[in-house]
Amino acid sequence: MKNVLAIGGYDPTGGAGVIADAKTIKETGNNPLTIITSLIPQNNQKVYSKEDVSKQILEEQFESIFEDFNIKCVKTGVLSKNAIELILKYHKDYDFKIICDPVIKSTTGRLLTDKETLDLYVDLFNKCYLITPNNEEFKFIKHYMYTKLKKEKYYDENLKELSVLVTGINDTLQKYSGTKIAIFNGRKINKEVHGTGCVFSSAIAGFSTRMPLISAIKNAKKLVLGSVIYAKKTRYGYNTNPLFINEKTIYKNLEYSLFLLKNIKYTLIPDVGSNIGECTILPKNRYDICALSGRLIKDKDTGGYHKAGEFKFGASKILTDVIITANKYDPKIRATMGVRFNEKLMERLKEDGIFCISHFKTDGFENIRKVGIGIDNAFKNYLIEKYIGLQEKNYMLDLSRDIKTDAKISEIGKDSDKFKKDLENNEDNEDNKNINDNKNGKYIEENSAETNQLNESNYLNDMENENINNLKKLKEDLDGIRDILSSNLINKAPISKNLSKSETLANLREECNKINPEDRENCSDCKYCKNKILYDFIGFKENFDCTLDIVYNKGGHQIEPMIWILGQNSIEVVKKLRILEKTYRKL
Repeated sequence: MKNVLAIGGYDPTGGAGVIADAKTIKETGNNPLTIITSLIPQNNQKVYSKEDVSKQILEEQFESIFEDFNIKCVKTGVLSKNAIELILKYHKDYDFKIICDPVIKSTTGRLLTDKETLDLYVDLFNKCYLITPNNEEFKFIKHYMYTKLKKEKYYDENLKELSVLVTGINDTLQKYSGTKIAIFNGRKINKEVHGTGCVFSSAIAGFSTRMPLISAIKNAKKLVLGSVIYAKKTRYGYNTNPLFINEKTIYKNLEYSLFLLKNIKYTLIPDVGSNIGECTILPKNRYDICALSGRLIKDKDTGGYHKAGEFKFGASKILTDVIITANKYDPKIRATMGVRFNEKLMERLKEDGIFCISHFKTDGFENIRKVGIGIDNAFKNYLIEKYIGLQEKNYMLDLSRDIKTDAKISEIGKDSDKFKKDLENNEDNEDNKNINDNKNGKYIEENSAETNQLNESNYLNDMENENINNLKKLKEDLDGIRDILSSNLINKAPISKNLSKSETLANLREECNKINPEDRENCSDCKYCKNKILYDFIGFKENFDCTLDIVYNKGGHQIEPMIWILGQNSIEVVKKLRILEKTYRKL
């Protein structure tokens, strides 16, 4: 385990800065050390302030670390003038690799450096192993450095050979002079995550202690992808959650999951056997999924199981269909296991409400290879039901009824009941007709007031009934577009956040015209297309956490009824199986 030093600002949320650096370096298998250059209170909404640490405290931090540790690599983030001077001083004595993430501005637009510090960056870049600016930062650096170097009438030839990784979705490794070395293609996740730049450069620093630069960058991209997919939700956005998942991690998880299976009474093994699998981040095909080449076979004598085969990538086509389909809806789902279906067990689990459960039917499927279609339909059913439920809830909140109104209706209802009884008593008792004129006048006035109350009660009740009818109509509209949502929108790639709402609605209108041609003239108002609902659904789909714990099929002619347990890894799947087994034995 090598020592990697992170020098940068302190972000109290831990999403960026030296806390994120330390978590990342640890994830790469190295020992993290940190030096704080600045205190930067911030969150996903804004940067509150920036206070540089004094030169004395900086010097003491450097001395305490280099006196006691052998540093192989240094990663830098937010730097001050004093920090750069100390890095250059210690580099002369200890000759460590420097990977510099030139943090000039925060993602919220706050300037995190000054002119004196920018001038010193030229000297720092001359000593760097790699710098990792994004495209905007690199343009700024080139312009600033060109101006500075031209003004001082010199040009350091070493700067031409500086390795620069221009970061983005696709990263370009090149020399400062412009010579391209390699391009690393990435995959976009529609999630704004705080601190990905810190995690990326720290991951490169960690991996570069034991592998060449290009390999370090490739592995760092995998780690960043995992940290975005498994990012932690905050009130205003997401914080990075450094996580490196490779083949070694998957093998380790699967072997441990089998060890856990031995410690529970596994009675839900289907007669045809079972299997368990786990995949890499964002799997593309069966060779990204690791599963047993054989099966888990029931042992009738011991009540346990026998393992047939070994764990191997590309071993199971059925698990591939399940995992890839589920991962399409939620990238956090990377593992599954098939167990025996039991109707009573499913009913009990739904009553307990422990798991998120959806189902599908397999009638009409040609063969078992199309199990992915069933999983796809299960997610659609779950997602659309959640969306419709959310719309109903929001609609109920907009009915403009509060506790006072409810109380008023109740109170007026009681008064009207009393008034009706008085009228009945009045009709039955003829002696009431002989009351004097004054009392009779007073009685008429009171009855008039109560009559008004009764009318108001009837009005409020009518309004309540009208609101309920409107709610039912909304549900009918949503049910009417279910097929449109399912067949035309839910499988589309998420719409870019940069796409304007008008352009999005234009695309949706085109889809509606294909399905409902007779309403093309009034598509924006037609009963089925409800463009605003469709637009809102797309936003809902992008932001909704649609993780399911269990998907099951109700059988059919081609596929045996099966429960598919889904999880973030195979260990989590076995833990869910333990709950299923306990529930099953209680039935």
